[in-house]
Amino acid sequence: MASHLTSIGFDAESEEEFVDLAARADEEGALVESERGAYLHWRLPCGAELWAQISAEQELVGMNPHLDGRGRMPAVLTRELAREGDSPLDGAFHAWAVAPEALADSQDGLYPFVFDCPDAARQAGRRLPARVDVQLALFAHELQVYPGLEAFEARPQDEVRLASRAFIPLGLFREESDESDRSDRSDESDEEESMALLAGHVVAVERRVNEETGRAFVWALLETLGGTVDLVADPEIAPALLQAGGVVVATGWLSGRIL
Repeated sequence: MASHLTSIGFDAESEEEFVDLAARADEEGALVESERGAYLHWRLPCGAELWAQISAEQELVGMNPHLDGRGRMPAVLTRELAREGDSPLDGAFHAWAVAPEALADSQDGLYPFVFDCPDAARQAGRRLPARVDVQLALFAHELQVYPGLEAFEARPQDEVRLASRAFIPLGLFREESDESDRSDRSDESDEEESMALLAGHVVAVERRVNEETGRAFVWALLETLGGTVDLVADPEIAPALLQAGGVVVATGWLSGRIL
């Protein structure tokens, strides 16, 4: 079954397998310290990354995947998000994608989005707003692939009408609730998820192999509105016709590292 881990060639369907994978990160990863604890950062040549979390009490408290890639999204970080159930080493950011020529402190952007950050604790104390470049990776849940712009524009009229470069922050659209629920907005950040729907032109694509497991995954660099994003997908959901010069529409989870 496709998952965020299989999207970069790992697999851990049970708690025991997850712990075994964290143990490998402990063996192979580099220690990265922060004010809230430490990470064990394990990066494979294929770009797949695992960030195991070690608490101040030296206990494993979590692990997040990422893909080190070529995507670059100019953005202004506006605030850090804290979600119920997060460990002190988890974290996410609300940001605005901005044009490259925008001022460093500008909060006027192209669109807002939210992304999970695998080394969020390293950003503790950063003064916000802050102009940064974010290396965004979209871990695809669903994919639609078109061999070129002409095919994309000729798709059925009943499909969502998107530009071929578009970015929709799905995690910022909240379902309507009843009046009693809407009266309390004291902790809105809990509702903001790192999910997006984007359309982009395929700049480059590769079928990569995770050197640890021998399992394949698909990587593509997408040019979308505002910048470029690394897309990764389990081959189970990535059709063979994914190719450079094509157009992709994808929904998925956003992981980002602040550069």
